[in-house]
Amino acid sequence: MTRTSACLRCHVSIPTEATVCPVCGYAPQRSYKSEGSFAKVFGILISLTIVGSVIGIPIWWYGRKRKQQAQGMKPTNTRPDSITESLDI
Repeated sequence: MTRTSACLRCHVSIPTEATVCPVCGYAPQRSYKSEGSFAKVFGILISLTIVGSVIGIPIWWYGRKRKQQAQGMKPTNTRPDSITESLDI
């Protein structure tokens, strides 16, 4: 006696050895592979987002602080020619 199970799409009883439903053509193996690929890609994107924010936010903050510091600095040498005059070049 052949064991049967219900098709996941059309719910018709089909043999468990069948790879494709004879009624609707549903192939669970192809569906599972595409779902697995989607899960892998989604997991990678989520990981990159989390890692990117953990690393990116402190780097952005550091750059912002350095820019503010640079804007507040004033040049200490207002006469660049005075250096060469004192060295007799």
